[in-house]
Amino acid sequence: FVTNDPYRGGSHLPDVTVVTPVHHHEDGRLLFFTASRAHHAEIGGIVPGSMPPFSRSLGDEGVLIRNFRLVDRGASREDALRELLASGPHPSRNVPENLADVSAQVAANNSGVVQLGQLVQRYSLEVVAAYMGHIQQAASEKMRLALGEIPDGTYNRTDHLDNGSPITVSIAIAGETAEVDFSGTGPVMDSNLNANRAIVTAACLYVFRCLINEDIPLNSGVLEPVTIRLPECLLNPPEHEAPSRSAAVVGGNVETSQRVV
Repeated sequence: FVTNDPYRGGSHLPDVTVVTPVHHHEDGRLLFFTASRAHHAEIGGIVPGSMPPFSRSLGDEGVLIRNFRLVDRGASREDALRELLASGPHPSRNVPENLADVSAQVAANNSGVVQLGQLVQRYSLEVVAAYMGHIQQAASEKMRLALGEIPDGTYNRTDHLDNGSPITVSIAIAGETAEVDFSGTGPVMDSNLNANRAIVTAACLYVFRCLINEDIPLNSGVLEPVTIRLPECLLNPPEHEAPSRSAAVVGGNVETSQRVV
C-alpha cells in the first residue's frame, strides 16, 4: 500500500509511505507490518520540488495518494500508480523517479519481511510477538516512572508563529500520567503552516521520550500513559474529500512542528 495522506498518518505530501502486510505462510493470518517513509523530491504542486511557500490548499502541494493498493493478489498495479501521479491539476514532474523511489521502498519493506521471517524461524512466532509487546510495555513503564518524578500540577505555555497565531498547550501531570491539551491554539490558517494530528503526536512522542534518561527503542509505548487532546485548530484542520478544500500543510511539517516541540 502507498499513501501520503496527511489525514491518514502522513505528514506532508512529499513524504510517501509504503506499507507491506506480513502474513502467516500457512494459514494467511496477518502477523506484522513493515513500512518505510521517504521524502520524494517531487510529487507535483504549484512549484517544482513540491514545497511551495505560498500554497493555500492541499491541492496546491501535489498529488494526494490515499491508501493506494500497489499489489493486488500478487499483481502489480504500478501502471495505475503511474496514472495517479500524472493526474490532477498539479501532477508530479518526475513520475519515473517517484516509481523508482517507491520500488526502493518496497525492496526495503521486503527486506524487513525476510528478517522478520528469520526471527520467527529462530525464536518462534510466539516469542517474537511477545517481545514486541514487552518492548512497548517497557517503554510505558519507563515513561510512567519519569512522569512520577514531576510534581503534580498543570503546566501552561503559549508560543506564537511569525504571523501571531498562538500555539497553546496545557500539560496536566497526575501521578504517572499526563494529559496534553492544545485547546486555545489558533484557528486553521489560509497558509501552509498548518500541522496535523500525526505531526503533533510525533512531536509529543519526541518530547516525552526525552524525559526517559535511558537508551530504549523509540515506540508507541512511550505515549501509553499520555492523553493528547487536540481540537480543530491550525494543528488539526478538518478533513475534506477534495484536496482543493483541505488545508495546506507542507510548511507545518517542517516549521510548526518545531514550535510544538
